Amino acid sequence: MMTRSFYSLAATLVLTGAIFSTGGTAMADETKAEPAPKSDAAPAKADAPAERPAAYAFPAKGTVPKLDEKGYNAMTSTHGSDLLVVNFWATWCGPCVAELPHFVAVSKENPESRVRFVGMSLDMANQVDSVVVPFLEKKEIPYANFLLDADDADSFIGAVSNDWSGAIPATFIYDRSGNKIFERLTEMSEEELHAAVETAKAKVPASAPAADAAATASGESASESAAATTNTTK
Repeated sequence: MMTRSFYSLAATLVLTGAIFSTGGTAMADETKAEPAPKSDAAPAKADAPAERPAAYAFPAKGTVPKLDEKGYNAMTSTHGSDLLVVNFWATWCGPCVAELPHFVAVSKENPESRVRFVGMSLDMANQVDSVVVPFLEKKEIPYANFLLDADDADSFIGAVSNDWSGAIPATFIYDRSGNKIFERLTEMSEEELHAAVETAKAKVPASAPAADAAATASGESASESAAATTNTTK
């Protein structure tokens, strides 16, 4: 079978115009109540929020580095946020360009610690400096972008999704451990993207930064110590 390439696919889509798209809350008792009996039992300890993993080193604004299969897997599994939204796009893809403002708008609704957005460009490598970077600057895209550099397009596509043909736009959402919890293989409206992110957020509760988690654990230890001392002195 002939190996499929993102770039040959891109050329085919441009020539045929067959780019995927979709349109897209008593009265007071006068008798004095007796005080509740004291209990020596320590209060129940609430579960501490999950701690975020170490964050992936995302590129600086104005740069679009290459990212291969290994790098993609590393990024999706160690992105350091609660959720990661990855959008595959290209400057030559009409529906991709049309939905970019939706990604910009929804990305601004959430702090990166909660939901991080990333773009994966399928443009040609020799057009990064001359076309892709200027395009991102002109469109004021606030989130990081990479240039996909897959050695084996067929293998990469299948690893990302068994249902994906490689056509763009395509969007995937991952949890903090790199598990894919959402995919959309056509263009999205702002309402659809917002709904997808909100649904993902409901599935993945907000985690706590390492410092907050440590402080919570320290506070719980201090409370337990104080309770033990009180019980001993009774």
